[in-house]
Amino acid sequence: MDDSLVDYIQSGGLPSDTAEAKVVKRRAVRYCMIQDPLYRRSYTRPYLKCMSEEESRYVLDEVHRGVCGAHIGYRALAHKVLRTLYFWPTFQKDAKLWVKKCDNCQRSARVPRIPPNKLTSITSPWPFVVWDLDIIGPFPGGRTGKVKKFILVTCDYFTKWAEAEPTTSINAKAVEKFL
Repeated sequence: MDDSLVDYIQSGGLPSDTAEAKVVKRRAVRYCMIQDPLYRRSYTRPYLKCMSEEESRYVLDEVHRGVCGAHIGYRALAHKVLRTLYFWPTFQKDAKLWVKKCDNCQRSARVPRIPPNKLTSITSPWPFVVWDLDIIGPFPGGRTGKVKKFILVTCDYFTKWAEAEPTTSINAKAVEKFL
């Protein structure tokens, strides 16, 4: 936590800068000292113990993968930190970074999927008017330059007639020869 905030709550000392002093006074309303530790006041739950940076890493580790941890997502992790009555100013951002860096969470996370689009059919009024041309490869081959590493495939949309031919390289000359 901020040293100027702790100093103000303990002894009433304010920073020399008036703008900073105003900020400290405004923030101090939400905090209190009970014996030695600093607590953040909360309207909906008991006081939250303020943690240092080192303590916050330990709390995140224990809540995330400790005895009660379940490698939960960052929102649930941040909420669980609050439920265990701990607080530091960047706990939500830290929880997000913690989950991003967790190897087990990254391996078992859901893969985001793009919702499928509606399929639209391409129609052809009669045979051999609309064609599709695809190039497949490269396929593993030998060390010589004459190994056919690619396949040119064409298909007529009306009849579904397909033609395929292997080729050594992909260039305009090879495609022109195929057509």
